[in-house]
Amino acid sequence: MDPEAARLVALAEANAGPAAFEARPQVRGAWTAFLVLTLLSVVGWIGPFLTPAPLWAQGLAALWFGGWSGLFARLAWRVVAGARSPAGWALRAGPEGLKVNLRSHLNYRHPAEDAVVAILPRSRVRRLTFVEEGRRSYLEVGGWSDLEFARGAVDAEAARWSGFGLRSGRARHVPVTVEQGRLRIAWRDAARTLSPSPVAAEAALGRWFPMGRRLEADLAALASLPRTAQERRLGQMARSGEAVAAIALARELWGLNLTEARQRIDALASLDSATARR
Repeated sequence: MDPEAARLVALAEANAGPAAFEARPQVRGAWTAFLVLTLLSVVGWIGPFLTPAPLWAQGLAALWFGGWSGLFARLAWRVVAGARSPAGWALRAGPEGLKVNLRSHLNYRHPAEDAVVAILPRSRVRRLTFVEEGRRSYLEVGGWSDLEFARGAVDAEAARWSGFGLRSGRARHVPVTVEQGRLRIAWRDAARTLSPSPVAAEAALGRWFPMGRRLEADLAALASLPRTAQERRLGQMARSGEAVAAIALARELWGLNLTEARQRIDALASLDSATARR
């Protein structure tokens, strides 16, 4: 295992403070569902007693309609409360790297001091890619050479499940998965939709990380060019504020490690700057 891996999964969020970027579950739909279901629950409990039906029938109707509406209102509130809780965030990012919450917002009550957060320094993020699969969408994180430590944390969190039992009330929702060498963050699935949208998130995260779809397009455009033309283009990108993307492209095109790619791009940017001044 990578010797740095042990410190990349923490039981509490490192570097506490406001994040430059934060993704949280949307609550507008859950708020609407909670209000409607609460109203139906009240009507369900009171309405039957305003009818001329026998008392036993009134009681059964109230128990049936009011009870079911109240139960679903409680579940809707759980979504709202989880998304708004301090532990309800899904992804935080900034110049220092990524912090991924491995616990579902539906399990926000279990317990805050035992939160499971995967921390990935910026230097380890090779690319971020939004993937659409039917009605679901994911953010794939590429760059971890060893995902076993993350897989262990995800499996440990999943092992605490117990459905909606009275003992812990844990929801069976897995917001992060590790499969086929990729870490995937559910952006839209059956239990949540994160805000901001993938388009807005891609624009924000692109300030610090190479974004997969653009990276693939740039690679396709550069791959057929001679080495001198590739170097000239990457130098221009670095000078125009796209150093992160230029470094990622250099790694992909020339098989460099991060340090080598950064040094090469810095040299190309300096050379391009000197050429531009002539």
